[in-house]
Amino acid sequence: MNKIHIVQLPILIAITLLAACNPPPKSVQNQTADASDKALKSIKAETEETAKAIKDYAHAQRVEFANLMKADINASKQELDQIAIKLKTASATVKAKTEPRIKELREQIAKLEAQLETVKNSDESNWTSVKSGFSNAYDATKKGLNEARQWVSDQIQP
Repeated sequence: MNKIHIVQLPILIAITLLAACNPPPKSVQNQTADASDKALKSIKAETEETAKAIKDYAHAQRVEFANLMKADINASKQELDQIAIKLKTASATVKAKTEPRIKELREQIAKLEAQLETVKNSDESNWTSVKSGFSNAYDATKKGLNEARQWVSDQIQP
């Protein structure tokens, strides 16, 4: 996977979230729904590509890999912040259901950051195991983030 894809993912996420924050006129809602579906599919594809790229990194590339993952983790933090901002306009029920999930995702992201140190300090003998553990945690975090974003978007109608 090329570096450009990993850099594009946070940008695509930010654009999608910004577009979701400004509700369109009702006459364009169908077009917006189609665009949102396409953007969501694109984000899912980018996430899958990133996950596949994780598996392709060799031990010698671990520092580069860790730096790329750090950038992606930072983008995930920003996305989580955007979800939290979006929740400010939500009902008390939606907030009550979503805030614990956001807290859990923040904890998962913190664990991913800690695992990045293990990645950086790994040696060839444990590289496959370290990479696999990080990949599993990364996949779970991204899935949770995507689900939270989608759930909040579904609950807060424009």
